[in-house]
Amino acid sequence: MKKLFLSAIALMAVVSFSYAQTFEKGDNLLKVGIGLNAYVDPFSVSGIPFGASYEIGVSNSISIGVNVDYLNVTDLDFSALYYGVRGAYHANFDIPNLDIYAGAILGYKKLSIDGSGTYAGGILGATYYLGKSFGFFAELGATGVTNARVGLNLKF
Repeated sequence: MKKLFLSAIALMAVVSFSYAQTFEKGDNLLKVGIGLNAYVDPFSVSGIPFGASYEIGVSNSISIGVNVDYLNVTDLDFSALYYGVRGAYHANFDIPNLDIYAGAILGYKKLSIDGSGTYAGGILGATYYLGKSFGFFAELGATGVTNARVGLNLKF
């Protein structure tokens, strides 16, 4: 029984020390996803918001980068392009393979109808990594044309 207990303690120690911090200085993050809803007529289903962002880690908890969102609704003859800069704080909760972050976006929106101009938004997100460099993410907040986005994340 004592050997089993010591083996279990040793295994837990190896597993806990084998997980590196999920986000680190110098990490490059590329996120590509789709919006789950859009800030247009809810009865129009012809448009799917697409978004992408690229960030680089400037410290073990801060990243900065760029963000772009696009939506084209053919039924309404409407299109929207949001692009800007984003920054995020990556919390380190020591949960293996999970990166939880919050941040802000500041940019410009170009709409096919009046209303173009600057915009500011905030995000709360999480990425779950299936390996060292590939995972899935979900974000809530004002990313541009949507307030909920899911997709793929690449870290390099």
